[in-house]
Amino acid sequence: MSQTSNYTIERNVRYDEFVEIDLSETVQDTLYNKGLQQLADQLEVEAKLLKEELKQEESTDEVITWILNITDEVVSSIRDSDFFSSKELVADVYYTRPGPPIILIHGGALIGGDKSSFEPDARDLAEKGYVVFVINYRLAPVDSWPAMIEDCRLALSWVLNPAVVERYDLQIENGVAIGGHSAGGHLAGLLSTEVNEEVSRDQIACAVLLAAPTDMVSILNSPDQAGETTVLFERLVSLRSLLLQVMMAVISSQDSSLGLSLEELRLMSPLYHVMINQAGTEYPPILILQGELDQLVPPEQGNALDLALREVGAFSQLETVDSGHGLDLFFRQSSNQELWSAENWQIIVDFLDQFSPTDL
Repeated sequence: MSQTSNYTIERNVRYDEFVEIDLSETVQDTLYNKGLQQLADQLEVEAKLLKEELKQEESTDEVITWILNITDEVVSSIRDSDFFSSKELVADVYYTRPGPPIILIHGGALIGGDKSSFEPDARDLAEKGYVVFVINYRLAPVDSWPAMIEDCRLALSWVLNPAVVERYDLQIENGVAIGGHSAGGHLAGLLSTEVNEEVSRDQIACAVLLAAPTDMVSILNSPDQAGETTVLFERLVSLRSLLLQVMMAVISSQDSSLGLSLEELRLMSPLYHVMINQAGTEYPPILILQGELDQLVPPEQGNALDLALREVGAFSQLETVDSGHGLDLFFRQSSNQELWSAENWQIIVDFLDQFSPTDL
């Protein structure tokens, strides 16, 4: 435990303390590993072609730069031996006083990322009166889908366990707020929309989905562009398609050479669950914050979920902002206050104040 002038952090608190889960590392199949390495080789080739075209056109497009950075991270992860190590089910807990709980789920395409990426944000929320649980969860390829959503369900039930409620003096009258970025937003969205005996919707106060995939079937399609396409755009589409293919291959089970089936992709999709659920199904209030310049998770993903939720009478707040996949939330100054873009941060805070208010 560490204490700052304004808040307390408890690091690596196990959220599987009340259950028994076997997290022993999987012995990876040689052919499976070889297949991942080949996909990483292809990604490197596509990224190189896009970088050359970017240089030739003397472009500094933020969207393309973002996707290239993600590609580099994915390739580095596959090359890294630590890629084949399972994550422990632990959370960092931030608090200043008793307050309503919020769970934050990091992004990383279900194959990377870490709870530490949300540290500045968790600190800000703690200072606003929330008790913030930033979780790690199991990642591919050591663990395949649905391990990731199972861990999120477990984290929610742990936060609501009477022993944890008492330990942190949680105010759970409205339930637990949940939020995440990218893959983390996808998991938060699925937790909020799926019908699952482990999760009751009244346990969730509200959900914040940041640049979140909502339809895992359509996201595999190439983005549209009106008018004549350029070589640069074609290179971008090619890299994006391969990147998504790699992600799907990695998170699927090792005995599947084709990745996830159509039905599996549907069941991974928050949009699909809203569309198949009966009229009258209740959902927690959901904020969808989507960048209109996002080429990795196109704006149509957020638009479709917003429309589906509204059609069944649920509260959905769609905010489309002039940003890319990072939503300007993660380009922080390390020294002081500008941790989020002021506009996007205020959208999130106002939403939380409405549906999971603190005493401050």
